[in-house]
Amino acid sequence: MRLVIATAALLLSPSLSFAQNVSFAGLVNGSGSVFVANLAAGGALTQLTSGGNDAAPEWSFDGTKLTFQRNAPSMGYGVMVMNADGSGLKGISPAQGQDLLPSWTPGGQIVFSQVIQPPSAATMNLPVTALMIMNSDGTDRQPLVTPSAKSMFNLAAFVSPDGTKIAFECGPAFSSPLQICEINSNGTGFKYLTEVQGAASADPHWSPDGTKIIFDSTRAGGVNEFSMNADGSDVTQLTTFVEPLEGQDGGYSPDGTHIVFEWDNGGNQSSNPAAPAAVWIMNANGTDQQTLGIPCAENGCAPRFQRSP
Repeated sequence: MRLVIATAALLLSPSLSFAQNVSFAGLVNGSGSVFVANLAAGGALTQLTSGGNDAAPEWSFDGTKLTFQRNAPSMGYGVMVMNADGSGLKGISPAQGQDLLPSWTPGGQIVFSQVIQPPSAATMNLPVTALMIMNSDGTDRQPLVTPSAKSMFNLAAFVSPDGTKIAFECGPAFSSPLQICEINSNGTGFKYLTEVQGAASADPHWSPDGTKIIFDSTRAGGVNEFSMNADGSDVTQLTTFVEPLEGQDGGYSPDGTHIVFEWDNGGNQSSNPAAPAAVWIMNANGTDQQTLGIPCAENGCAPRFQRSP
């Protein structure tokens, strides 16, 4: 299958990873799987995984590997790693684990969230989680942020390009919307980068030079993409969708000039498989927004450009 890919995207990276329902790709029926689109070949799709409910793929800093989250009856939620071509696939979480949303450090370790308490109505239907780090073979699991009054929810962590900072979703209490927090890479220096009363912020991602963080937020109504300086200053709105349209979970191109993000229709976000969510691209300042024609999985696309090997 080939896709209509925006011309600008062809020049940014050799490949774009994302998760989608394989039935959308016209290949086989099944749950979410990890795909890559070969931008140099007009967007030709390659399915890298099957047999699991896979989501949130993330490239290693050297572009040679991917990690992602798998939900399978035999393992619960677990972290998987594989080579860029899908070979060498292995799970690195404990059996019946509860590990979510992995990403890489520049040194090749993996940061992730471990479920401490399952989601319930009392916790806003979010899992109480610790922020963790481990080697890429699953050894030496260490906590970075444990649930406490300052943050009960610690999710979607991403490490700065120089390896010194980690930005992540955080929540101080069951009744408070998620915000963006930051710690040093050794777990010290916890602080909030966003604190907007009544508005949620999520999905932080660093620019390649480490000076900017993009994130999605409800601070302007609906769900839209924003950017800010690495210290939380100079917040700028990039998309201006009004419900039922939404923009979320963006990631920078390797040269920092463009952002890919998930565009959702119907106000259902990616939790509704019937919602026609897709991957879009825009300039880093929010201009020239257009679709890449890639449909999303029901549990989210997480579109990401491959870093240069």
